[in-house]
Amino acid sequence: MQQLEQRLEILVHGGVVSAEAARVTLTACDRLQNKSTRTLNLEKLQMLATHLATALTRISRKDGLTTGLTAESLAELRCSPCMEAAEEEIDWLSQTWNDSIPDVEKEYLRLHYVSILQDMDESGDA
Repeated sequence: MQQLEQRLEILVHGGVVSAEAARVTLTACDRLQNKSTRTLNLEKLQMLATHLATALTRISRKDGLTTGLTAESLAELRCSPCMEAAEEEIDWLSQTWNDSIPDVEKEYLRLHYVSILQDMDESGDA
């Protein structure tokens, strides 16, 4: 997690993400790590963290994404056995963040969460 913290600090100091977005992102990543008995895939966790921190910052700055995932990608995600767990994490984020998370941002977050949760599921953690 130290590498993840350093990555987020760089993004905060560069003005790319807000300190609050970085804090919530670290908490979200800690939640995932605490659900696993092994170290999570750092590359996937960094991808989630980077997207989540930038998404939360975009939301607070009232900047938003205009395009989401393709219909095929969405359909594939909906079929994942990890989708329910991903939705639980996104629900937690929605309750923790002081602003609503747009659906287009949630699509990308689902993608990242499902990827990590599938790894956890394959190792018997989820």
